Amino acid sequence: MQKPQGDVAVAFLSVFVVVGSIACLTIFLTSDLTPLGRHVYQLLAQADANPASGGLHPYQVSLGICVLLLFLGYLLDLHLRTGGWIWGLFVQRYCAIVGLFLLAGAILYSTEAPSIPPLVGVGAGTCAVQLLRAYAFSDLAPEDFSLAVSAAYAAAGLCCTGLWSAWAFTPWMGYHSWDWKELVRPSIDTQGFVRWCSPFLLALVHVLIALFLRLRGRMHKIDEYVIAELKLVCSSLILLALFTWLAASVAAGDVGLSKVVLRLSVVLSVGVAAYLICSLGPTTIISACETNEALSLVMPLFLSDWAKGAFVLVFLPLTPVCFAVELLHMAVRRTLHQCGWAPQDCSGSSWITSEAAYVVDAMCRWNAGSVLSKCITLGIIYFMVQVGCGRGVVVLLAWICERSLRYSLPAILGILYGVGVGLFLFPPVPGCPIYMVSSILITKRFEATGGHFLLAALLSLCLSLVTKLSGTAMQQKLIGERFSHSVYVKRLVAIHTPEMKAIRHILSRSGLRSAKVAVLVCAPDWPTSVFTGILRLPLLQMLLGTLPVVLIILPFTLSGSFMVHAAALPDDTLPKRRYEGLANAFVFLAMLVQMAGMVLIAQYTHATMDEYRDQIEKGDWMRDEQEEEVLREIEREEVQRQLLQESTGWSVLPWWVRVDLVLGSLLASLMMHIILLPFLKPFQDFSLNDKFSDIGGVYFFVNKPGWVAIAFLCCSAGCLLLFEAWCARTLRVPKEKRPLVSSKAAAGPSYHGTGIAVA
Repeated sequence: MQKPQGDVAVAFLSVFVVVGSIACLTIFLTSDLTPLGRHVYQLLAQADANPASGGLHPYQVSLGICVLLLFLGYLLDLHLRTGGWIWGLFVQRYCAIVGLFLLAGAILYSTEAPSIPPLVGVGAGTCAVQLLRAYAFSDLAPEDFSLAVSAAYAAAGLCCTGLWSAWAFTPWMGYHSWDWKELVRPSIDTQGFVRWCSPFLLALVHVLIALFLRLRGRMHKIDEYVIAELKLVCSSLILLALFTWLAASVAAGDVGLSKVVLRLSVVLSVGVAAYLICSLGPTTIISACETNEALSLVMPLFLSDWAKGAFVLVFLPLTPVCFAVELLHMAVRRTLHQCGWAPQDCSGSSWITSEAAYVVDAMCRWNAGSVLSKCITLGIIYFMVQVGCGRGVVVLLAWICERSLRYSLPAILGILYGVGVGLFLFPPVPGCPIYMVSSILITKRFEATGGHFLLAALLSLCLSLVTKLSGTAMQQKLIGERFSHSVYVKRLVAIHTPEMKAIRHILSRSGLRSAKVAVLVCAPDWPTSVFTGILRLPLLQMLLGTLPVVLIILPFTLSGSFMVHAAALPDDTLPKRRYEGLANAFVFLAMLVQMAGMVLIAQYTHATMDEYRDQIEKGDWMRDEQEEEVLREIEREEVQRQLLQESTGWSVLPWWVRVDLVLGSLLASLMMHIILLPFLKPFQDFSLNDKFSDIGGVYFFVNKPGWVAIAFLCCSAGCLLLFEAWCARTLRVPKEKRPLVSSKAAAGPSYHGTGIAVA
């Protein structure tokens, strides 16, 4: 029975009051809206300035205790103890203590990461919503509660935006009575920026949560619980992958922001995967994939050798530690079993726990040669995106910017246009550094001749828009349409899948609808434009739909102009700090606008698939003229893939090839962790506003850990080339002369002819 609208309205009001109250309290305690914000951060800085015995900071002690308690709880199997209310109460209290130490450590770490206190407020609001769900609205349908919470979060975000705008830009909230000397006093730049934009940060995070919950509500409204959760997790992982690309794109404007987004994406990806496995279980996941047509085409991507390679890339260095922990875990479990305290029977002869044995058994059935080779490939791709595109393009553009300053303004405009269009033709290069270098170079040229920096920002906006539209047209006409009849390319873009058919339908509809504009503006530049060319869509409509990209270009151009103008102002003055803060704020705004756009794309795609579900199941909806050839190509490649796996299974690989793959995977994983870990600084931070001549060459840009990472990259690439050469040589040998592969290493099946193997 459908719940009355009154219940949904009550849920909306309740969540809005709770979330809004917590958001207001967070704003008052973490922003410059009141004097409390500065005092709170000063207290946290004083606490961190007094290390404990042994030179450990308070946050290190608190987080260390949290990790120790988690480790002890895992060894004692507290998560498996369900008998009796006493044990349940003890486990709840134990988890609460662990959470308190984690919260204390996170807050005390605010001197290094000032954005933590506002995010703690967001977390507190989320916990409060969960309590409301458990104790007040447990009988409300999941889709209704998700939509009510989504509306409440959106309303709270709008209220936070209005409050911050009134305070920051109007005299209504009393900005004219600020203590200017107090504001100019030297402090940590990032901390001051976070205090200034804390309400806006909260507002944008609340809006992102609202969009995510709206997507979840729509999924639960149409599908059953397990199917909806699986679709939500798949969408989340795809969005997090896009956020990783976005982190590389904003590195030109704010390296610190890029690192935050990258690390947050990795942590959230691991958390989403853990939620999927722990809450649903492998058996439920496989069963749902086999019964749902859409998931049967999407889930193989997350169960493929590429996903397994990504797992190995992240966790390979931790394998010895995990194995040692499981040995200790089993020893503790046996001791508890002898005392009668073990929650599970462990009378077998295994050295590790049954849970770990299940994981090891599943991994032993993997095609290790394929998984490890893809692990190395993903490591190389990661380096190319994060270092090559995220940092290398920035250094190249900074060098071009410095060399071009001596030319006239028309010559500079021509150079920027040519370089921008040329870079747009390369798939991994994002648009952010192209927009910012135009703004920086034009602003420097304007200010050198006495021009105003805002006029320079306007000119760079126009130039960037023309460059973007020209790049879009060339990507569509010169690349996409040239491959519009290629079966291989259409198979590569998965034109036969429901998701790509939904995007094709969105882009093919006449007019400038919101879904079409969202895809053209917020999706990655190169793939979107090339895909429109493959579909042979009208160029004029695509360019008109791309015009709103000016809303994303504008923050980048303003940020570049403000950076240049701030650099010319005297140090430790209010105008300098104001323009530096605005430059960072605009980069942050542009990034979050793109994030919100990606969430909207996921929502529009899912809504289109639901609207045309019956036609999709029949197979005739948005069918490509070469779809039959694409499916035959998939079947042919499926046969080739099985032949390759049978010929290169782990059991038939020579010992030196196995060592080669393991070594290459380990080096690729270590390379990624060197770049990702916060306490290692492999490369010098460098932005487009810095001078290339100041660093004395490229060698100064790379620190010692960076050279180690580059060496690991080269060695892992060599290992991959050696393996590929061995595979090519093996396939030239007649089939009857090849060594037989064992049944365990045989090629696994693939879902619905996608060509993606799963174990």
